Amino acid sequence: MPNFQFPDFQEKVTVEQISRACNLSADTIVQNFVINSSGAGWHQYLGQNRSGPSATAIGLSILSMLDRPFQYANLAKEELYKSQFRSKSNLAVEGGWTFPSIGAYPITEATSYVIYGLIISGESLLSNRAVQKGVEWLKNNQNADGGWGSVHDSASRTYSTYWATCAVSLSRIHYDILDMARTWVKLHQNSDGGWGEIPTKLSTPVHTALGVLTLLNCGEDPVSSPIQSAIGWLYRNWNQDTMWESQDMHEEWDIARGSNQWDRVRIRHFQTQWVVLALLNGGIGIYRREVFRAINWIIRTQQPEGYWHHPSVGNAKSIWGVHDSTLVLTTFLRSFGSVSHTGVIEWLGTSVVFHKEGATSSFGILLARQLFGTSKRLVLKYLSFLLAVVSLLAILLIMPAMGFSWRDVLVAFFIPLVFFLIQLIIYRPRA
Repeated sequence: MPNFQFPDFQEKVTVEQISRACNLSADTIVQNFVINSSGAGWHQYLGQNRSGPSATAIGLSILSMLDRPFQYANLAKEELYKSQFRSKSNLAVEGGWTFPSIGAYPITEATSYVIYGLIISGESLLSNRAVQKGVEWLKNNQNADGGWGSVHDSASRTYSTYWATCAVSLSRIHYDILDMARTWVKLHQNSDGGWGEIPTKLSTPVHTALGVLTLLNCGEDPVSSPIQSAIGWLYRNWNQDTMWESQDMHEEWDIARGSNQWDRVRIRHFQTQWVVLALLNGGIGIYRREVFRAINWIIRTQQPEGYWHHPSVGNAKSIWGVHDSTLVLTTFLRSFGSVSHTGVIEWLGTSVVFHKEGATSSFGILLARQLFGTSKRLVLKYLSFLLAVVSLLAILLIMPAMGFSWRDVLVAFFIPLVFFLIQLIIYRPRA
């Protein structure tokens, strides 16, 4: 993974750069749509002349979140409907989807991806039987402990449970099953505030982020102790150069099929993207330097062809990197409301300033904004000191008329001085 060095105060995000990155991603997705004799859609590695339901659903979701019209959207959805499993006599099969590498039976991850993609791309939940059956499959294959593995009764996993709760919460069908999932997630939070890929595993950035997002899917209050504890862990494990990238960038597990057969699931994580998503949804991430730097890092690590590199797959162009990155970039912009008038979003420690398009070239306007921001921070930091000075000056001016002694002055000045010392001790600007 490239290691980008940042100056001490790179706290500006240019909306034009975000828009350029998103448009390049959309172009990449459109250009890599596959139509051949075996079907229509996308493959998890762009540029392959084949497709699968999971990647196709993710491709549709990318274009939808970027508001990019796509002439083959309905064709792609028809392929998803055709690949759904049907077996009215077997609830472990009816309504699910799978990976092409597995093929023989549906799994949680693929089923959740497709439901997610169909909903994000605008499918009506009231009339879409495929989505309804998919959520039924998730309900029928939830483990007794409240989490999800790839199939029923396989070990519950943080990643699988996140995607299942994402699909259920978006669909708002069988919403009641999320209560069990929330209990499972809380029960298996590590003592340091994070989560690992399965219970008892050490906390990782991506799984901690997924734990936060799972709780939010289940209706947990963002200010609750489990979420805030996890967010604290994420901030403590940030690196100003490498963000939240670590060695745990993929996970693998086996699905047993009889005594001597199994299928393997491999997941490649784009860790910083998921962490920033959790910080934006579970806290005041737009007021944090770490988030601003991570957004710049995501923009800078986009490849010229419009994808994001993952170190474990060589030069392969993963559709998942495009999805995770564009999801974060669009979520970041939505966190500020309407930014159509904005050219630059600037972090100022205790506030965020929006620069209108064209204003960035006006020295006077920029200077006025900077002076206002600086003055605000100085007032917040030294308010008690200013009050103490004003009190002292006022006392000195009225001393002769009121007959105050120097002892009276010292006594009167004691209280504002104490307030100043207290503020000096407890004030901690955000790093």
